Amino acid sequence: MKFFFFLIVLFTFVSCSSKKSELEIDIDNLKKEGRVFIEKKISTNESDNINSIKNFHPFPEANSTYSFDWNYPYLNSSNYLSHFKLVTELKILKKEEINYVSSKNNLFEKNILYHNKKIIFIDDFSNLLIIDSNFTLIKKYKIHSKSSFDKYPLKFSLLAESGILYIADNLGHILAYDLNNFSILWKINLNVPFFSNLAIFDKDIFVTNSNGKIFSINKLTGKQNWSFETGTSSLKSYNAFKIGIYNDKLLFSNDLGVLYCINLSSQSIAWSINLPESITQTSREFLKLSPLVLYNNFLYVVSNYGKFTKVNLNNGKITWSVDVISSNIPIINPTSAIIVDENHYFLSIDINNGKILYKNKLSDLLKLKNKNINKTNFNNIFLASNKIYITTTDGYFFSIDVKDLDNVNFKKISESINSNVLINDNNIFFLDKIGTIFKIK
Repeated sequence: MKFFFFLIVLFTFVSCSSKKSELEIDIDNLKKEGRVFIEKKISTNESDNINSIKNFHPFPEANSTYSFDWNYPYLNSSNYLSHFKLVTELKILKKEEINYVSSKNNLFEKNILYHNKKIIFIDDFSNLLIIDSNFTLIKKYKIHSKSSFDKYPLKFSLLAESGILYIADNLGHILAYDLNNFSILWKINLNVPFFSNLAIFDKDIFVTNSNGKIFSINKLTGKQNWSFETGTSSLKSYNAFKIGIYNDKLLFSNDLGVLYCINLSSQSIAWSINLPESITQTSREFLKLSPLVLYNNFLYVVSNYGKFTKVNLNNGKITWSVDVISSNIPIINPTSAIIVDENHYFLSIDINNGKILYKNKLSDLLKLKNKNINKTNFNNIFLASNKIYITTTDGYFFSIDVKDLDNVNFKKISESINSNVLINDNNIFFLDKIGTIFKIK
């Protein structure tokens, strides 16, 4: 009997009769062949002893004021947010509605980018808006006619590179828009909603649709290179489809909770795993995953199914998995990770063994000030000039001193925050739910 198994998926490019090639894989066979690896699991719950280590040792901050392109919602294709330089008093420098049309039916968070001195975002009625940092409108472009979506809530994923904006949406379109000449370079419709973020490697752009099918698209022409279908649940979860790229490794997930790694150099499946679930988390709600954070050859991902997991990118082995319920992005540094969970706990976790080092329930600070927390959910986190900044959907900014995690301040900035945050030229930018863009100094 042969138990020695090695899976290689060959890509065949046919120039005459076939326009695309398919990557195919049998998920059940992968599981049977030992492709799901667990090296070590560490389960931690409320009753566990937690070391009260009240500091966080980040990388040295940037040497100069942070001022360069923010091409992805989370800065880059690895979704790794470094330590920025930022001097801020969290004061509103400017806020303005820029011909922005919002819809009460649209609950999707927006992407906002900064590229070639342009701020870029799309409103609820498919208007692409390009402005400068003083909120002067440079260009407004209608992507879809209203009749093509009517009252259907639209979700757009954005990525910018070399003067080109790439857009995927939940109507099934992918397009490239020239930010210098303000024109469409190419546009395709694959008829199935795209829910994932976008990522680029070399000449190819990657995106996943609601059927769990990932596509490789030539970024210059819009032609499809290949696709690979992984399967999906009957109930679609738009927040489960994530993509990240680290060196030549493409990582992506589906709403079945399966994570895949494709080696883009050899064009083969490197490994796949089922993301672990907490035995104490009995909720069968839609799967929500954090962005896939790739750092130092490891993947960090957390889900609302109750596990924060570290995975070795070389072999797919799970290094540790700790009980945390969240879909917020974690911040990673050489010794620890920080994250906010669904119960509003701020957590510091040892990245070597998964041990929770510190925790603090941030919403309790709002309660002490008699603030209403019924609509409070945490949605952004970043590290700048030795402070950890965390935002909420109802418009609060928290700041935490990395040298003393008990030193927490908060401030109400807006009625809502409904986008990623971007940092540029010592300012913070974000969008709210009603179509206002904010500039924070």
